[in-house]
Amino acid sequence: MSGVAANLVDRVLPDVPLRQWVLTFPWELRRLAAFRADVVRAFTRRFSDAVFGRFRRRFRGVGRGGGVVFQQRSGGSINLHVHLHGLFLDGVFRRGAGDVLLFRRATPPTREELAEVLHDLRERCLRWLRREGLVDPEDAGATGDSSECGALEGLAQAAMQRGTVESLPLPGGAGPADADDLAFAPQPGGRWSVELDGWNLHAGVCIPAGDFEGRERLVRYAARPSLALGRLSELPDGRLAYRVRWARSASGPYRIMEPLDFLARLAAIVPPPRYPLLTYHGEELVSGPEAWFERICGYVGVPFEPQAIEYGKEGGEAPRPQGLGDPIGVGQHKRPSKASLDKWPKEFAQDPSKLELVRKMVERIDPEDLRTFGYEPADLWKPMESVKAGKPPKPPKLTRYRLERKMIIHLRNHAQQGGPFRRLLEKARLACDVLLRE
Repeated sequence: MSGVAANLVDRVLPDVPLRQWVLTFPWELRRLAAFRADVVRAFTRRFSDAVFGRFRRRFRGVGRGGGVVFQQRSGGSINLHVHLHGLFLDGVFRRGAGDVLLFRRATPPTREELAEVLHDLRERCLRWLRREGLVDPEDAGATGDSSECGALEGLAQAAMQRGTVESLPLPGGAGPADADDLAFAPQPGGRWSVELDGWNLHAGVCIPAGDFEGRERLVRYAARPSLALGRLSELPDGRLAYRVRWARSASGPYRIMEPLDFLARLAAIVPPPRYPLLTYHGEELVSGPEAWFERICGYVGVPFEPQAIEYGKEGGEAPRPQGLGDPIGVGQHKRPSKASLDKWPKEFAQDPSKLELVRKMVERIDPEDLRTFGYEPADLWKPMESVKAGKPPKPPKLTRYRLERKMIIHLRNHAQQGGPFRRLLEKARLACDVLLRE
């Protein structure tokens, strides 16, 4: 927890206002998200898309945001309770003069904006669940299919029960709740919380710029483990008592459990393999790749080599041989280029048949997937409005790559038709297998 918080504060999160967004699912979906990584990934992605959508509406698409999302698997009393803690920049970055990054802070979200974000998020998640066959189209409830969970289904059922909670004057017991729990835990009701059919969204905690201690405390709170040994005590009769997170004194309240009940809850909150606990969400900020590539190298622990950006620069190194699979335009630039980003509207305007084909392809893409890629469906074709139709484009120049590509496609089609050529290829493949056999 401390290492994750230090890494995020020192290397990932910039010194700008940071707001916590907490998303809670309905009861019938928590167990589904607890053991299926694809479900929690889909919810997490749509969660960040909904928050970024508010910034796009607020700033009319100008600027890019970012944040991290923690997947918490338990509540404050060792109960299975999957929910998301998103720490998002409370605004967007945009490019100013000289490609300098400028931060524009957003106004605090109103209840109407929170309700809009939650409604949009809920509709996207339910649409994905219906498409995957995991929810009943009539009542939007989970199907309850436990074939993939096996024995964990019973453990999850036990871990979601309330159980026995009471106050105990334990001598030398754990102290009152941590200050971070009282400061950062979502409070029900109020202007910062909205609820819709069991879905709950809270966005009432914001750390201002310059408050490094507060930022690290918030990250530590979001990255906290599911179990704190300091809250666990053993009773004289052999039962276990766990002080709930919201307790304000050493007397509790405590959750009282038999040892087997404790093990069942512990097994249920352990994440399954390949289950995402921390995901990073952001949008492209600058066109210059040096600074961001250097930060990526530092984060993964490899040395930064500027030559990786200047891949086309001539030097003492012998030129690499060109072969099949090389991108068509890789030799036209010395480094990553954005020169072709504005060419597609002109190309489509000059070729109506190609434009119609691409429109049909886009219509088959789910609008939610387009938003995930950073494109609003309503704004996708706006660049075409300022482009006038012209003469049909000239056929591309026949390069070595295109010639080799045409030959491979022609020979492949000829081989798939059978006949002597295919039989010749099969004999050649057999001979190669024999010669290369170890």
